[in-house]
Amino acid sequence: MTVRPTGASKMGTGLLPIAAPILSQRRFTQILCGTLILLAIASALGVSLWHCPVLITTGFPCPGCGLTRGVMATLKGDLAEAVEYHPFSPLALVFLTLLAIGSILPRQAHSRLIQWLDRIERRTGIVLFPLAACVVYGLTRMAIACYNHLSF
Repeated sequence: MTVRPTGASKMGTGLLPIAAPILSQRRFTQILCGTLILLAIASALGVSLWHCPVLITTGFPCPGCGLTRGVMATLKGDLAEAVEYHPFSPLALVFLTLLAIGSILPRQAHSRLIQWLDRIERRTGIVLFPLAACVVYGLTRMAIACYNHLSF
């Protein structure tokens, strides 16, 4: 069953929610969380199951490069290392934790969480603005890497 976020039918009511619509897709969220947990366990064991296709294809890091290692460093309690891998990795862990909790909540609590998150996102952009900043950071990092590559 898909829960529709509050106000979803009213276009133009505040900022664009990002997390609430994702969380409303319960099965997708559960599959996503399961996959990410599998990747985290493999990473903790020193096995890399994911290689960035952008980095492999172009040689330049994508906006998300370093997030897995950064999240793992955050889980170990090493925020300095986490931020070195990717400055948004601690925030990514908070978002992933929210998704994981939301995906296993009972239906009524799940529905209330989605409605609460939708209201907060529309009022504050609490997910939209960090996501946009992460993309700007990643594109800047790509541009710097490209510039350094062309300088030689």
